[in-house]
Amino acid sequence: MTDHGMNKNDASIPHSVWPADWLRTAEREAADSLGLTLYELMQRAGDAAFQAARAAYPHSQRWLVLCGHGNNGGDGYVVARLAQAAGIEVTLLALESDKPLPEEAQAAREAWFNAGGEIHAPHTPLPETCDLIIDALLGTGLSQAPRENVATLIEHANKHPAPVVALDIPSGLLAQTGAAPGAVIRA
Repeated sequence: MTDHGMNKNDASIPHSVWPADWLRTAEREAADSLGLTLYELMQRAGDAAFQAARAAYPHSQRWLVLCGHGNNGGDGYVVARLAQAAGIEVTLLALESDKPLPEEAQAAREAWFNAGGEIHAPHTPLPETCDLIIDALLGTGLSQAPRENVATLIEHANKHPAPVVALDIPSGLLAQTGAAPGAVIRA
């Protein structure tokens, strides 16, 4: 076994695939080794995701960003803020929760508001005019099928004609196993 839990003799697993729990630990260690806060690491991840989406869809000018209530949603807030600053029209829908956002995601959400961004409820109809959807609903920590309200939003996004870019992993897919126990974003 390697230090990230994979058997060296399993040739069917690409070398670039690691268990989700190992990645969470590696993320913290990477931030510490670089002298970064997890929020600064989130900023870098969001910037990289924004750049990749922009490169893949350079003519898209109306983005729909779907944010969850965790750090994947925090990445979405960063992408939305950067897209808006680049002159892209951004509509952001966010899941609601009784629990507070993680500290890093809360900071990203506040930066979105400070940049003049607005948040729409997840039951808001998806704008027909968007030409790119950013999926930042559920990240690598998912361990069961998405709840009904999230599954409904995923199904609406899947029916929309705009292409979808997923941050981290398509929402609804279990990072630890690759299983899809319920609705999954088609990205």
